[in-house]
Amino acid sequence: MSNEMKLINQQEQPQQLQQVTAFSSPEGFEAAQRMARALTSSTMVPERYRGADNMGNAIIALEMAQRMSASPLMVMQNLYMVHGNPGWSSKFLIATFNHCGKFTAIRYEWKGTAGKTDRACRAYAIEKSTGERVEGPVIDWGLVNAEGWASKSGSKWKTMPEKMFAYRAAAWMIDTVAPELSMGLPAADNLEDIIDLDDSQYKVINTSTGEISGNQQKPSEETGPGSKGVLSDNEFMGFHDTLKNKIESGEMTHSEVIGFIANQGYQLTAEQEKTINSFTVQSVEN
Repeated sequence: MSNEMKLINQQEQPQQLQQVTAFSSPEGFEAAQRMARALTSSTMVPERYRGADNMGNAIIALEMAQRMSASPLMVMQNLYMVHGNPGWSSKFLIATFNHCGKFTAIRYEWKGTAGKTDRACRAYAIEKSTGERVEGPVIDWGLVNAEGWASKSGSKWKTMPEKMFAYRAAAWMIDTVAPELSMGLPAADNLEDIIDLDDSQYKVINTSTGEISGNQQKPSEETGPGSKGVLSDNEFMGFHDTLKNKIESGEMTHSEVIGFIANQGYQLTAEQEKTINSFTVQSVEN
């Protein structure tokens, strides 16, 4: 009777198939080529994967999708190239973390006031197996300014700082808590921030749309060649503490600070100039 029950249980249990990846065996590579051929002929995949010449890119994307248990199309649409280095979109990393099953969804701990220099953000989650809270480093304006993220050409820290705080906090938490989810690749926006090159030396390519962004700025016809236009309030906030320290320490005068900003191609508003002139001078101007 016991033997019959064992036979029934063996028949009811589904067979566990060994995962075959593109580079695990010659057979796996041949199978990957057939799948990649179908993807390279699709108009739904990003341009860099289309056509027979890009089959290698498609095979690599398939390999990564299999190892991450993700959709190949999702991988292709969320993989960015920054100066020749691959990186994931922050949204993809967050979605991967939220659906991995090991942790609760990412939450954010905010401090300070939106639009102010005291703003800070930390990402955290709960590990389901232990109930312990896992968290990443604190991202604040001090770190942003020290690393020069907001001062880079085309930086989104100038136009959407709240979103960048959340993205960077989440990406850094994933990088420290669960790096295996990203296959060791960083967030694309983090790659853009850490590359210290001038505007002519690098570009960011959205592999989904083929759009080039972030680095080549056309001269403004209204403000003249080389001008970057009026300094936005978010941009000014990013420089606020540095400029204030330079004036208070006597390293620069009010006029020198205003001239420095003008030399960078920016124009100050009347309110911004008023703020700069309100900084306390601790040394006598010549």
